[in-house]
Amino acid sequence: MPTSSGNPAPTASPTAAPGGEPKDPLDVGEGARISRKTTPDGKTTVYVDISADAISEALKDGRKAKELYFELKDHQADGVILQVPAQGMLLLKNAAATLQVKTVLINVKINAAAALQGTSLAEGAKYRLVIVKTGDTLPAAAEAAGKPATPMKVLTPPVMVHAETVSNDLAAPIPLTAAKKALQGEFVSLSEKKELVDIYRYDAAASRWVYVKSTPNANGTGLLFDINTKGPYAALVIMHRRFADTAGHWAEQDIDWMVRRLLVNGISETAFKPDDFITRAEFTAMLVRALNLPESDNGSGNGFADVNPSSWYGKAVQTAVSKGLIKGWSSNLFGPDKRITREEMAVMIGRAYPLFEAGNASAADLSLLGKYSDSSSIHSWAKNDVALVLNEGIMKGMTDSTFEPEGNTTRAQAAVVLKRLLSKFEE
Repeated sequence: MPTSSGNPAPTASPTAAPGGEPKDPLDVGEGARISRKTTPDGKTTVYVDISADAISEALKDGRKAKELYFELKDHQADGVILQVPAQGMLLLKNAAATLQVKTVLINVKINAAAALQGTSLAEGAKYRLVIVKTGDTLPAAAEAAGKPATPMKVLTPPVMVHAETVSNDLAAPIPLTAAKKALQGEFVSLSEKKELVDIYRYDAAASRWVYVKSTPNANGTGLLFDINTKGPYAALVIMHRRFADTAGHWAEQDIDWMVRRLLVNGISETAFKPDDFITRAEFTAMLVRALNLPESDNGSGNGFADVNPSSWYGKAVQTAVSKGLIKGWSSNLFGPDKRITREEMAVMIGRAYPLFEAGNASAADLSLLGKYSDSSSIHSWAKNDVALVLNEGIMKGMTDSTFEPEGNTTRAQAAVVLKRLLSKFEE
């Protein structure tokens, strides 16, 4: 695996565009210094140094959109390290320009202004982009809420991406955040039907794939996504995403939305059982996963006599307790196998709201409960949260005039409610 230490890259003679081929003015590859280094285990890293002069020349192009690029057509590369001098990055920033690095592994677009936000490049320093094909064997399956693992087809080699500054042979990482939007990834030439392909990031700490929101590129040949962590990222296809018993179901699209995000699975490869009732344990596991909460395993227990910490939902219950999402069905019982009621689900959703960074929900308006003839059946401990989820559009009445607080919740209803919650905050 290539490293990104501060040591200078191997040197090579400048590489010019092949003779006879017209040069795109936005292509900064002409004059780039390109070299390769192969480690004893056979891993090849390609080093690319883009000059400030090449960037300056490209910025003279008359087109309004300053989208510069460098393309490396090297099918043997296991990693690419691109360096741009401080002067070149400042030229890009001042021109509100971007620089895209096109490789066989992934295309990465650098938004110079965002990339330099909160980062200073001293004279003589360089901005470095590191792209690495991970050699790790990552699972081609994903589990969701305790159900059987979902097979997945990996379409692209998983790739790690990060940026750093280099000065006096010392490298310092540049933090990647969702707010900065400094790097945009693109996987192209995907072999499957585009409507079945999504981008995922492997979370090593949680040992699971995590869905990454993406959009089709301009010509429909690939997917674009923001790079907010190092990754690794890959384009995947969920093998059993559509179910025979959800075709035409009122919740079909929302169930598919949740399946794509690996938040729910089918009961089997062909069945989801949308109208089966869901238990308190199942919904707790779904909510913990939907919130992307690291599962707690601190050995302190969960306080419930009927929850075995080693059960498939044990860690999820402990996590939910630690985050204040759940309380017991009685003083020391959780009732994991009991069907979750609509008001219990509303309370758990209401307690989850403060965990989102996107802001607080509006104050609960208890007058909303008045439209339901069975509002008196809503327990006092649930009224505020029921009002909140109604006001936020996360839950609705079972009919125009009834809420059915003690009604049981189906798998479809749970999927729809969590989808509504997450879509309010998904970027």
